[in-house]
Amino acid sequence: MSKVAGVITLDVDGYMVLVEYLGHWENDGIGKYEFQGQPGYDKGTDYVVIDKMVPVFTDETPAERVEIKVLLRKNMQEYVEQIQETYRDE
Repeated sequence: MSKVAGVITLDVDGYMVLVEYLGHWENDGIGKYEFQGQPGYDKGTDYVVIDKMVPVFTDETPAERVEIKVLLRKNMQEYVEQIQETYRDE
């Protein structure tokens, strides 16, 4: 399981926010199997799982920082999918 890390700019409800993330690759394949006496192999699909996202604040006010953190948590899956999309063709 190899690690991934990076930085991406996300549009968080109108705020352009630099976000650092950490994650890892996974695979949903089951490998070697047998079905009704016939052997097979499911190599699966590789995909990235995001484990942690942290906004990198620059000139946001304290109130904006709180709002951005709340929005990131509230819409976490949307932002995780945006990061995962950058790895689709690897």
